[in-house]
Amino acid sequence: SVAIARDRMRRLPTGGATPLADGLLTAGQTIRNERLKDRELRPFVVVVSDGEANVPIRAGRLLEVELREQAQQLRHIGARCTVVDTAPVGAAGQLLPRVATWLAAPYHRLTQVQPSQLATLSDPR
Repeated sequence: SVAIARDRMRRLPTGGATPLADGLLTAGQTIRNERLKDRELRPFVVVVSDGEANVPIRAGRLLEVELREQAQQLRHIGARCTVVDTAPVGAAGQLLPRVATWLAAPYHRLTQVQPSQLATLSDPR
């Protein structure tokens, strides 16, 4: 539901540690599961991160390789995405812009977007 997603994104806290590659994997699994119920599903994924991803899905693998693979999987299943970088001013790295490129997604800095505006970054319809 777009309305539910919009409401949840308005209340979305930033900060904390979330394994980014695993988050992309989970998004893909969720989309595949939901498509079993609704083949017409048009998935829209908002990636919100500070870009300090540091945990690969499988120990010993290069994180960027996993991120690229998971991004390619999301593109393959037709998920539209947008990437929001929450890193403090001056601390943003190059990882999230690359993830956005791999996802073929727009990239936004949180300094450009208010957290309450996340739902309007791209119209998922």
